[in-house]
Amino acid sequence: MSSLEKLYALKLWPMDPEDPVAIKRFEDIVSLFRYLYENHGFFEEISKLNTLRIIDLMAGTGIAGAAIAKSLVGLGIVPELTLVDIRRSDLEKVYQWLRKARIEDKVKVELIESDIKELYLTLEDRKDYYDIALIWGNSSPHLDAWDMVRVYSNISYLLKPNGLLLMEEGDRIYNLLYLMGYKDFLIEGETKEGKLAN
Repeated sequence: MSSLEKLYALKLWPMDPEDPVAIKRFEDIVSLFRYLYENHGFFEEISKLNTLRIIDLMAGTGIAGAAIAKSLVGLGIVPELTLVDIRRSDLEKVYQWLRKARIEDKVKVELIESDIKELYLTLEDRKDYYDIALIWGNSSPHLDAWDMVRVYSNISYLLKPNGLLLMEEGDRIYNLLYLMGYKDFLIEGETKEGKLAN
């Protein structure tokens, strides 16, 4: 077992399909994607497509990829979902997410066990192939600044010219705000009491 697998075996992040916290997180991600589809111009264009190709990078259990797939199926779009992670055991869990969402027969899935920094070698034949790339969860802290440049280069290679990168950066909030000395901060959409604003 690699050191990365040992770290993730501690279950510090809610991404397991059997974890009630992860299930709530999945539902929240589905809601976020539905909101984006209804309110962002890019999604107005993609809603005209029959099929959408998504690549979920550093996918873990595929929680975000499965969530966006559920949202797309609800719009009548057939998602083709490629999940990439260095841990094959986690990747296999995407099928549990798809079953829970009742869309396992409506999504074409491909699992790729690969280091994201070397993705251009693994997917050399997929230049300008994907409509959407996802980096979701506590993924980016695994990479230093130089690695991130390589990752962005890989994403640029794989995305269509009008493709979209969706990236959750919640893991950096602590480092950017709290450690820099900010005592109080308000995240968009939340009240000072920590509740979501309407």
